[in-house]
Amino acid sequence: EVDQKSKSYFVDKLQEYDYLIDEKEKKLSELESELEKRKNGLKDSNGDINNPNYDFDSSIIDMLTETNYLDKNIFELNKKIEEKFIINYEDLLKDFLSNIKDNNRYDFALKLRNKFTPDEIYKIETLLPEERDKYLKELLTDETILVSISIVDSEIGLRQNINEIGKLLKEYPKCIFHVDCTQGIGKINIDFTNIDLASISAHKFYGLKGIGLLIKKENIVIEPLIHGGKSTTIYRSGTPPLPLIVSLMKALELIIPNIDKNYEYITKLNNIIKDKLSTYELVHINSTENSIPHILNFSLLKIKPETFIHALEEYNIFISTKSACSKSNTISSSVYALTKNEELSYQTLRISLSYLTTLEEVNKFLEVFDICYKRLLLK
Repeated sequence: EVDQKSKSYFVDKLQEYDYLIDEKEKKLSELESELEKRKNGLKDSNGDINNPNYDFDSSIIDMLTETNYLDKNIFELNKKIEEKFIINYEDLLKDFLSNIKDNNRYDFALKLRNKFTPDEIYKIETLLPEERDKYLKELLTDETILVSISIVDSEIGLRQNINEIGKLLKEYPKCIFHVDCTQGIGKINIDFTNIDLASISAHKFYGLKGIGLLIKKENIVIEPLIHGGKSTTIYRSGTPPLPLIVSLMKALELIIPNIDKNYEYITKLNNIIKDKLSTYELVHINSTENSIPHILNFSLLKIKPETFIHALEEYNIFISTKSACSKSNTISSSVYALTKNEELSYQTLRISLSYLTTLEEVNKFLEVFDICYKRLLLK
């Protein structure tokens, strides 16, 4: 546990930090008010400013100097807090968590992190529904505080029954249920009834990049990642990016009403591709009947995935190997968790489909796939 002296030091520094922030805001407000007065004093009878130059006398310079001095003090204080606690941040976090409810939660989180490998942690997202609940129950204890699950696996497209998982977690009153809806939003209908926190990203449904959305239940209390000025929300300092927010809202308005129609259309395209690829001896389809049709994952044996991708690029056709955030030259964790086959996991390719994909494009892909497949096998 954090010793009392360190705890007191940290609390004192936080109080000092809050004081400096308040003082800086006061000085900026005074400066803004003073400049406004001087600007109004330069206006003529029509309200126009004849002389655009402000009278920057010594009082204005003093106010600017005091503000810069406060900025410097804030920076130095941040540095002191970092140096004091960066090495012992885990102990500090544990102490904070203990103040929330009890001392065992963080211990459990550390044990869980150390106990399971990335493949084992990933397993819960690739299990079939009947296996998932049993496996999840084995992981849960009365001290579990958070379960976070992707509603759709980004490599295979496996869809999780979030509603059923949410019902299961009701048996654990300390546990918060977070769902990463990024791969599902705009593609499938989502029931938020049993979800505590849900996160999405606009670029996955044709909004602009750089904006995300967190949906939370009212009873969930969260701490901001970035502290500072409370512009329009207590959860994030800074000015909200209005154009990005509007793009997210508009993209949702366009795609949500057409989910069922688009799902049916994309399923037809997916079946056409899957049926054709299944006729090739060296192709193994990894996506299952529980996968959404927007993602089709398969393994191509005896041909390096990167080689095949570059061959398709010559025809302006672009697919991927794994998810964008995966490490290169490693197996697909999701495919391995599903198949337990290393060769299949090394040789994965992923096709992404949307309601904008046309039948002509699908037929062109299949034609080019056949050309590249036969050409590369002969080498």
